[in-house]
Amino acid sequence: VLGTVDYEKFGAIHTFTLWMSMTVFYFSCLVLNFVVYSVFIQLMPHVMRFDYVIIHGCGLAGGERMTKLLSNRVDKAIEIYNQCKEKPILIPSGGKGDDEAISEAEAMRRYLVEHGIPQDHIIMEDGSATTMENLKNSKRIIDGRQGGKRTALVSSNYHMYRCLSYARKAGLNCVGIGAKVA
Repeated sequence: VLGTVDYEKFGAIHTFTLWMSMTVFYFSCLVLNFVVYSVFIQLMPHVMRFDYVIIHGCGLAGGERMTKLLSNRVDKAIEIYNQCKEKPILIPSGGKGDDEAISEAEAMRRYLVEHGIPQDHIIMEDGSATTMENLKNSKRIIDGRQGGKRTALVSSNYHMYRCLSYARKAGLNCVGIGAKVA
C-alpha cells in the first residue's frame, strides 16, 4: 500500500544516523581540542635553561654541504642557544657516511662557528650512524662531564616522536624541540 511506513526500518535508519552524527561530532571535538592545544603550546613562553643541546644530523648534500632540513635543525639550536641566559654546550651529532667527505657533526660545527657560536661551546659527536647511536654517544658525552644535565634534543618536527622514544630507551632525560620542515 502506498501510504504505509515501515517503522522498524525507519527506527534502524534513525538510530544509525544518530550514531554516525555523534561519532563525527566526537572526533571533530577531539581534532578541535588538539588544534587549540597546539596553538596554546606555541604561544606559551618557554623558559630556556639547558646545559646541553643535541642536534641530530640527517645527511649532507654533495658530501660536505648541509641540506635545508639539516640547516633548519642547526638554526633551531642556535635560536635556543641565544635564548638561554647561561649558554649551553651544543652537541652536533652525526657520523660520516660512505658518500660524505666530512661527518655531519663537522658540517654542523662549521655552520655553528660561522654563525657566532664559540668553539668552546661545541662538542662534536661524530661516531654515530643511527638515531639510537646519536643518543647513546651524546649521553656518554653528557654523563662524562661535570655540572647540570638539562638537555634539549633538536630534530625535525616529524622526527621528534621517534627521537624521544629512543632517548627514553637510551636513558637520556631530555626535552624535544622540533625544527621547521618544508
